[in-house]
Amino acid sequence: MLCIEVLRVIAAFGVMLSHVGYGYYYAKGFDAAIGIYLFFCISSFLMMLNSEKTDPGKLFVRRLIRLIPLYWALNIATFAASYVVSGFGQADIPVDQLLKSLLFLPYARDGMKDLDVVRPIVGPAWTMNYDFWFLVIFVIATKINRKKRGLIACAACLAIYIGGRFLPGDWSVARFMQREIWLYYVAGIGVYALWRWLRNAEKAPKNAAPYLGLCAVLLAVLYYTPAERYVWKILVLSPLILLITVVIFEKARVPAVVPWFGSVSFSFYLTHYYVVMILSAFFDFTRFSALSVLGTVLAIAVSLVVAQISCYIFEKKLGGFLKKKLVKA
Repeated sequence: MLCIEVLRVIAAFGVMLSHVGYGYYYAKGFDAAIGIYLFFCISSFLMMLNSEKTDPGKLFVRRLIRLIPLYWALNIATFAASYVVSGFGQADIPVDQLLKSLLFLPYARDGMKDLDVVRPIVGPAWTMNYDFWFLVIFVIATKINRKKRGLIACAACLAIYIGGRFLPGDWSVARFMQREIWLYYVAGIGVYALWRWLRNAEKAPKNAAPYLGLCAVLLAVLYYTPAERYVWKILVLSPLILLITVVIFEKARVPAVVPWFGSVSFSFYLTHYYVVMILSAFFDFTRFSALSVLGTVLAIAVSLVVAQISCYIFEKKLGGFLKKKLVKA
């Protein structure tokens, strides 16, 4: 579905702008990291879509083949760099942290910007811990009952989220369970169900212009309306953006560059942070200036090149080889 690739582009660049500093150091009130939460909704939506006819076992293996090679490579490289390169993130990373990162096991450590965070060695890849365990849950749900896989997966995610609230707050696994990320997976499945209903009932809007105007106003109001907990506002905003996109733009044409970026978006997401970290030694991203804007443009350009190279090596070549060996026709 090409319209979702457009969302991938917007979300990925939003995450990168967040790491550069937009919304973190300046442009207060604008949180470009909303792209992260949109990714979770997209992930569960696509899992529902891709599992309509695909065997859950094959779905699990194919997904792991895409996730693991680059993720493991970056974890091992970061682990090695912590002993060799002075000032490169966390110094002398313990071996047990490397093993937990490779196995998607949640644990607490000190990050570069925050202390005592639950995330793997590759900081931006904290989202992959959630994606991996949601994948496990979803495949099991599909094995149990394909038709009700969405309901079963939603029930499991809600059980994890609610159950985590009753566990000790200083336990890293409990903190992993307590995050609202599980609710975004539920929201994405909900968007899929509503989209399917609209399609089958042929109730999707024919004239998109009035709906676009109304939705644009609604999104702006939601985004800038104060909320007791900002995450709940985003929890409404992210699935709404996804729903608008798939309902109105499902068959829309997109520029040729969009599918290309969609193919490298995973590599872009995992590697761009390192590019930003290196360039921050030459550009002061903490202050908005012509130089910081130039650094941002350069960071985007370099990140796209790195993403293309890593996608070719780890996803196309290595991933293609693994699929031939591990995925039966």
